[in-house]
Amino acid sequence: MIDHLTPRIEARERAARIGRRAIRPAVAGEAGSLSDIALRSKAFWGYGRDFMSACRPELRISEDDIAHDDVWVVQTPEGGLGGFAHCVCADGVFEVLALFIAPEHIGKGYGTDLWQIVERRARALGCAGIGLDSDPYAVGFYRRMGMVEHGEAPSGSVPGRWLPRMVKRLS
Repeated sequence: MIDHLTPRIEARERAARIGRRAIRPAVAGEAGSLSDIALRSKAFWGYGRDFMSACRPELRISEDDIAHDDVWVVQTPEGGLGGFAHCVCADGVFEVLALFIAPEHIGKGYGTDLWQIVERRARALGCAGIGLDSDPYAVGFYRRMGMVEHGEAPSGSVPGRWLPRMVKRLS
């Protein structure tokens, strides 16, 4: 029997160079920095204070997430954190729970480079597809990554708000 953590452990042992940047698994102690990136990235789109307060718990990355899920960071040329993706494989779908780029790096290819590791990991884990609930401002990016809209999903932060549900089948 193969231990379900084996692919995660093997992945933690190596970083990848994807596109122009180094991408590696998140490590203990980075949860606060990743949560900060998520909040700053969400706020970049002009959401108000009340909206951001409602989103804060959902955007938080925990040390437990880093220890047990697929959490990958894209590094800046200086070695800082440029963004991250938080994913889990459930029922054959690689669910992207979060993908955020620090505002100062939006539009510079960090997201595209990070997306490549998302697809690579989904395939390595044998997932049949990738799914996510997208912020409306991110739909264009996910379309460029090959995702298609597949209905709507309720926001986990704001009652009555609906998010585009996006999927990508992997061959």
